[in-house]
Formats: sequence, C-alpha cells, structure tokens
Amino acid sequence: MSGGLPTSIDPVWLANQQTRLSGTIPLKRMKRLLADCHSEEGDAHVDLQFGSDPNSEQRTMRGSIEAAVVITCERCLEPMTLPLVADIDMLIVTAEQAAAVDEQEDLLVADGPISLGELAENELILAMPMIPMHAEDECPASTLLRDQGIAEKNRQDDGETESPFAKLAELKRTDR
Repeated sequence: MSGGLPTSIDPVWLANQQTRLSGTIPLKRMKRLLADCHSEEGDAHVDLQFGSDPNSEQRTMRGSIEAAVVITCERCLEPMTLPLVADIDMLIVTAEQAAAVDEQEDLLVADGPISLGELAENELILAMPMIPMHAEDECPASTLLRDQGIAEKNRQDDGETESPFAKLAELKRTDR
C-alpha cells in the first residue's frame, strides 16, 4: 500500500461497492513516465470515485490523477516543472462487454485485479504534452529573443506573424 492506496484494485468490485479511492503514489515507481524527467521526486495524487447503475449494470470510474514532473522545455532546453492533470471518466467493462460498447467511450477493460500504479502512470503519460514548453511569457528563450528584438522582426503592425511565403507571393506577381 502507498499513500493509503492498494497496489492492485478490482475496478468491477469497487464500482459495485460505490468506493472512493484517494491517496498518493510515489512518482519513483513510474519508470515510463520518468524516462525523460530530471527528478523522481514527488507523488501522483489519485482521487477516483467508482460507481454503478443497478438498472443498466453500467460501471464507471471518475475522478482525477495529478502530478508535477520536472522535464526539459523544448523551447529553451531548461528544466521546468510541468503540472499533469488526468481527468478520468471511464466505463468499466469486461473483455466480453468491450466489443458491444460505443467506440466514443473511454473504457477500462478489467476482468480482474489491475495495478493502480500502472493505471495512474498510463493516464499521466496520456496527459503529457507532445512538446512540453514553458508558457511563452515565462520561457527564458522568449525573453532573450524579445530582449534582442528578434521576435519582433517577424511581426506585422497588426500583431500577426508574417508568412514566410508572403515574399514569394510578391515575387510571383512582379514576374508577370
């Protein structure tokens, strides 16, 4: 057990019992998530509510998984703290039921116990942006470019970025 949470859970049983799980999982156990991170420090905060509708036999898992990881900003190549929030809203189904469910639904296919740590890690990986960057106004690279006037050279008077093909369009018109 970590942070009051079990290492494995049976989502179907938890949904039938209308259970709420709340606690933390150490990030150092999430090796795939931390592969590109600078630090293993910190915890993932898990808050999940399992429920079921006795009339339709539909089981759900709702809640959130949150963590903060230290990763490299792809704009300035400096470390940054990136908050990750995975909002969870899934139907819990067995493998037999999965084929009959609408493809638009997020499914958790569980025929028995699953690892809570792996579930949390998977959801946090999905919440990670493809290209992590500081907010533009907080990024050291943007500040440096702004200070040197480089960023402003590519701006037009109305604030829009000039297309690199605008000059080609002008040349094309003058060649005729």
